[in-house]
Amino acid sequence: MFSPVPVYIGIGFAVPSISAYSVLAQILAHGGVRRGRLGVTPQDLTTDVAGVLSPRAVHGALVVNVVPGTPADKAGLRRNDVVIAVDGSPIRGPAPMRSLVGLVRLGSNFTPSVLRGSEFLSMEVRLTEPATQPADAVPRTDPNGRETES
Repeated sequence: MFSPVPVYIGIGFAVPSISAYSVLAQILAHGGVRRGRLGVTPQDLTTDVAGVLSPRAVHGALVVNVVPGTPADKAGLRRNDVVIAVDGSPIRGPAPMRSLVGLVRLGSNFTPSVLRGSEFLSMEVRLTEPATQPADAVPRTDPNGRETES
């Protein structure tokens, strides 16, 4: 328990055991945690958006961006796809999707179930290490999202 004084004030922290086990296994095998990058930007699937994009979707994570050249792109994920499950586990939003993908070991395959319009798709994704790029290669943006010179 965390407390700034030697009195318990009701703040506690917990880590799911499956996450702790995964992290421990990676530390023992590689000396650190190695996470893959799927290459999508997910967001919550609202009822209004689901009704327009995929009337059959009742839960999931909406893909709003797919980064070119990433495992998601290579597997065929597209903008406006709705990820409804990962390896058979239902997805209720972007955070659970990130958690499930985060547990996948680098170099392993996993299967997202996707709704694209009214069509159900199942894809095979091989999770790879994120491509590294020098800090000066990352475009800088102002508060309005416009690229600026650095």
